[in-house]
Amino acid sequence: MNAFIVWARPLRGKLAEENPQMKTDDISKRLATVWRQLSEAEKRPFIDRVKQMQYMSGGCAYGATVPSRLACAGCCSCTSRRAPMPQARTSDSRSTGL
Repeated sequence: MNAFIVWARPLRGKLAEENPQMKTDDISKRLATVWRQLSEAEKRPFIDRVKQMQYMSGGCAYGATVPSRLACAGCCSCTSRRAPMPQARTSDSRSTGL
């Protein structure tokens, strides 16, 4: 979860309720436009909330949705990065084409 999603969650329902004819992607575009216009100071509480969520979950805020065999993608500053998965071995005959 990122700061934009945390900020937009309560607004999305309100906007959809006020504009029932609006499509979901149009709502997202409108919210994204408003988010980009916010100052860093206005975004800070939401950024801090995401960091707190990451800390409380023991690392990556995405941990609940990422299979344990996968490493964190590095999209955040979490501490749950794991060693990359080992590559499958290829025999010499495959690499030489025999």
